[in-house]
Amino acid sequence: MEAEILSRISQKWAEQRFDRMVKGLSDLDDSALRQLRRRVRAWGLRMDTAERVIRDRLTLPREGAIVTAPPPATDIAERHRICAARLSKSDKVKPPSDTVLAEGLTLFHDCSQSEIILRQVRNSGRSFAAPYGLQIEVFEFRGTFLSLKLQVPFGASMTHYDIVTLRTHITMESKGPIFARLNIGKGAHIESVIREVPEGNAFAAAEFDFFFMDTKLDKTQEIWIDLSFDHVSMNRITIHDLVLFKSRRADI
Repeated sequence: MEAEILSRISQKWAEQRFDRMVKGLSDLDDSALRQLRRRVRAWGLRMDTAERVIRDRLTLPREGAIVTAPPPATDIAERHRICAARLSKSDKVKPPSDTVLAEGLTLFHDCSQSEIILRQVRNSGRSFAAPYGLQIEVFEFRGTFLSLKLQVPFGASMTHYDIVTLRTHITMESKGPIFARLNIGKGAHIESVIREVPEGNAFAAAEFDFFFMDTKLDKTQEIWIDLSFDHVSMNRITIHDLVLFKSRRADI
């Protein structure tokens, strides 16, 4: 109670001091005004930062939102960091191929002069499961493919009795096919399985059953998923969620 009273007194004092400063602006010379302008701008930046943090904290879904409704027998559920928390440097303009967006997520394309803008966006509303998403805005694009390489972080622990499920929520201004291709191997020896991913579905999933994979699994194999998009030119693609699940397949 005492701390609350002191806080209110301090706030009132700060407001009164600010009001006095505004009223006294007409009495200041140019040098003092320039100095005060620098201080006000610094205060403004702090206030903008505080407002952004407050807005993010109050917006649904909130940071730290748990992954819900996992597949049966799931022992690992991992939402990619770009959808789970704010990144300090997420915006990219005209990124070249092989651009790392965040740990375990890399952009690839074959357009030498691409007009692409990548930015992390805040999801807002109860229809979204993750607090953040990745927006890919494409203007002119004279390439043949654009894809994201998503590393499977628990790949070294996979066996032929496990299933990897990619759950994602993707919207596109101009609809087009989306494909998820799981890759296993190293060097020139790569085995791939491809699935089509529905657009606009909040719980769209691509499932990969390792029981049917021919590759001998060991800890040296790399496992990743290529998420590829068609019809990207003059389009805006927003990936609202990216979650990977590792689950045990049912006994036959």
